Amino acid sequence: MICGQGLIGWWMVKSGLEQPEQHKIARVSPYRLATHLLSAFVIYGALFTTAMRCKPLPKLPVPPTLKSLITGVVHLLGFTVASGAFVAGCFLYFPLVSYSLFLHTPLVDLH
Repeated sequence: MICGQGLIGWWMVKSGLEQPEQHKIARVSPYRLATHLLSAFVIYGALFTTAMRCKPLPKLPVPPTLKSLITGVVHLLGFTVASGAFVAGCFLYFPLVSYSLFLHTPLVDLH
């Protein structure tokens, strides 16, 4: 899994090096960035789950509503992280976009 993460990382970086003459700075593909980031979270989750199974903790009763709430929060966190990877580097003046709450015109010409 770790070697796969390294390959995905190189695939991501390679996207920023393929046509540097088109841009003043290197830009990686947001799809490749999201793939790299989410695969890191999957690897971390797998390692954490494996570590927790090595020394099990005592079972505590968990109400179904709390379990559903935790599952929903984890899914929302995953969605937020993935969407953050897609907009990384797109907006300036964080948290405002061009000094406004909404983007009305493109900030930079990407061509």
